[in-house]
Amino acid sequence: IGNIQRSLLPDALPVVPGLEIATHYETCQRAGGDYYDFFPLRNGNLGILIADVSGHGSPAAVLMAITHTIAHILHEEPLEIAPEEVIAYVNRNLARHYQHQGDFVTAIYGVYNPTERQFCYSSAGHNPPVFTQAGSDETRALQKQCGIPLGILEEARFESTAVGLTEGDTLLLFTDGITEAMDREKNLFGDQRMAAAMGNGAPAEAQVANLLKEVRQFVGDEPLNDDRTVVLLRGVE
Repeated sequence: IGNIQRSLLPDALPVVPGLEIATHYETCQRAGGDYYDFFPLRNGNLGILIADVSGHGSPAAVLMAITHTIAHILHEEPLEIAPEEVIAYVNRNLARHYQHQGDFVTAIYGVYNPTERQFCYSSAGHNPPVFTQAGSDETRALQKQCGIPLGILEEARFESTAVGLTEGDTLLLFTDGITEAMDREKNLFGDQRMAAAMGNGAPAEAQVANLLKEVRQFVGDEPLNDDRTVVLLRGVE
């Protein structure tokens, strides 16, 4: 099931003017519940989704696959739908058709507009994106978690917000397997260590590589306790 699950992930990174993208995907078991995806939209815009299914192993992988299917049905045509409406659609279908046993999905779906150099996104209980402005080594979480996770309440409502991504700005989307990575004493890697690993102005792939290096050095020989997924967006000329 792990191989099937990985086949649902993008096989290549999209090419978008003004945007550099780097990703990382790592499961703590042969099958996991993290998910990310890209959707070509009208006018050269790009839909970006990152999600984290509660739990681990095969049950989480199955719910991840269901989420993938729902998202792709909505994106069969390159229409552009407001991020909060995409999140609401996925939520409605999960809550209506998936008989969960306390399982849920946190997610962020956003649209990058290369003309406006803006990322407009909606969150369903997911970790807030981390933003670093060009020329600054200070990072900040854009907002607290908003909305409830997907698959719990069919008629849940969601909101969206936007952030500009000019040259050198970075936006980090991640699952909590990064911040909740634990060392031998069960200390968490946490938001502060994650922020310290970002904001160095390096290309997207180098920033992701540095973050993962810091996580692994912190964890040491401890096994993965959760899936780890990163999608980093960096504005370029």
